[in-house]
Order: sequence, then structure tokens, then C-alpha cells
Amino acid sequence: METIRLEKVIPEKNQSRYYSLRIEINLFGEFSLILDWGRIGRSCRTVSTPFPDYDTAVAAMDKKVSEKLKRGYVSTT
Repeated sequence: METIRLEKVIPEKNQSRYYSLRIEINLFGEFSLILDWGRIGRSCRTVSTPFPDYDTAVAAMDKKVSEKLKRGYVSTT
């Protein structure tokens, strides 16, 4: 499936963060949007959100990516 990685590094503010988004099929046959985020080089937080179909999961991922790009993250993939 598709994976997108975003990073935000601002040394002056001691910011070194990442955001990873991917779509996978879960055990119930649903498409899940998996979000991982945290400081680069540290352990992360993970959230999985199920969606009934692929198009809905992609729309949710696109929305989240646009939100993060507005907050200064850049794509590394």
C-alpha cells in the first residue's frame, strides 16, 4: 500500500519531528489509515483508524497530509 513520510526540522526551535501515514488492510478486511508520529530518533505514537473502503481511507490520508504541510512539514518520500 501507499506510505507517506513527512518531517519538520527547525534547529533554532529544537524541533525534529516526523509524521508517517500509510494505508493497510486489517484483519477484518477493512482499510485502515495508520498514523505514526513523534520526534525523529525516538519512540512514536501510533493510531489506526478503520474505513469501509479504500477511497475513503485515501481521502482521510490526503486531508491529514494537507493539514501537516500547512504546519510546516515537508515530504521525504
